[in-house]
Amino acid sequence: MDSLQDAAQRYSWLYMIHTLGETVKDSEDIAFKDLKRCSTRLRDEEADIHDQRIRYQAEKDIELLDALGKEQLKDILKEYLIHEQSSLNIMNEVIDLSAKATPKQGAVDLETEDGLILELFNNYLEKLENLITQSDKLHDTISQLADLCKLTAISSAPCPTRDTDAEGSTRDKLDAVHGVLGSILPVLNARKENLRLAHSLLEESKGNWANCWNKQSKLEKQDDLATRGSTTSYEKVVMVDGFPDGGTKAWLCLFGSFLLSTVCYGVLNSVRLYRPP
Repeated sequence: MDSLQDAAQRYSWLYMIHTLGETVKDSEDIAFKDLKRCSTRLRDEEADIHDQRIRYQAEKDIELLDALGKEQLKDILKEYLIHEQSSLNIMNEVIDLSAKATPKQGAVDLETEDGLILELFNNYLEKLENLITQSDKLHDTISQLADLCKLTAISSAPCPTRDTDAEGSTRDKLDAVHGVLGSILPVLNARKENLRLAHSLLEESKGNWANCWNKQSKLEKQDDLATRGSTTSYEKVVMVDGFPDGGTKAWLCLFGSFLLSTVCYGVLNSVRLYRPP
């Protein structure tokens, strides 16, 4: 009885395994047939749009070449390097100017070939603004060219009816150009931020210098007015048409009375102390 049950269980499992294997095989056959039909259909559709893809790729290539012809990559990199050197030079000059134009070092007396120090501040601020504007334009140009290279590389994806080696070579070159341009953009953003910080530093230094200059000018005017006022008031008080005025008369009378009382006191003391023989 146990042998019969064991045999029944084994044969039932063998039957299920056999049935499952046939089912999987039938499913694979159906899937392969469907894939073959889809491949045939896609090949037919690809043949229909083959000319359109070639035309589209040619248009993208022409657009990229036009962009590189108008603003060549070498010229863009050259402009980028010139902008970098100019930014470094002006930032060093701004730091040096901010250090020299401090109230502690008497910068109020500083003059340059262009005139006063305020004119020098304005000139450097204008240069910084121009460099910031140039960085924005350069950023836009590089971004547009990088995006165009990326789109052209994506559109150069290989298809069964085209030369995959040539397409791969072109796509690799465009990816390399896109990588170079993409690596420049973060550096350009950081440089623009440094220029803005230098602009803020220079504006603050200009404000401090102007405040110091105004304070010193006011102090000099006050000292000048005090000196002139004392001299003028003395002259006015002492001599008015060759004679002392009313205020001076009272002051002279008070001073004369003091001298007279002093002299009288001395005379009386001398008389008391003097005794005839």
